[in-house]
Amino acid sequence: MEIELNVLVHNAEIVISRYASKFGHKDSKTGGYLSIKTPGKHSIKLVQLIGQIHENHVDKTQKYKALSQEKADRISVFNNGNQIITSWDSRDPDNQKFGGAVYALPYCDDIISFSGFPELDDELCMFAVIHLSQKGRTGRFLFLDDLRILFSNRFNVPFPELKFQELINS
Repeated sequence: MEIELNVLVHNAEIVISRYASKFGHKDSKTGGYLSIKTPGKHSIKLVQLIGQIHENHVDKTQKYKALSQEKADRISVFNNGNQIITSWDSRDPDNQKFGGAVYALPYCDDIISFSGFPELDDELCMFAVIHLSQKGRTGRFLFLDDLRILFSNRFNVPFPELKFQELINS
């Protein structure tokens, strides 16, 4: 399902803002970098700061930007058919490879990636962006049951349903 770039960015702004206001961090970090990439293409379509990174953490600005792009690049090599691939599947924290990117065919044709919050929350936010971006469309949709199974089977943690609901509901 093709979702327009401006729709993904708009919904990322909504989700990141909700996350920051409801689950914000003590260091006043309210954002990070969003990257959007088409699988199989060499270049990233978009890299954009969403929210703010506290001025005391200027060093993290470039780090989050680079991590967001790396996550998208890392999973762009997978041809996943109709399954969900995330950067959590290939994470390697010892080598600065974290979760936070989602490639969720058939729900969204692009890889969307975020870096700025804890890595599992980065991925949760990207799933929320996909969920919001599907509203009013036809086709196959990402359902909560899909996410419950994914979090349980691949992330080995319970799906944070209440947090997800806070991100997708105004």
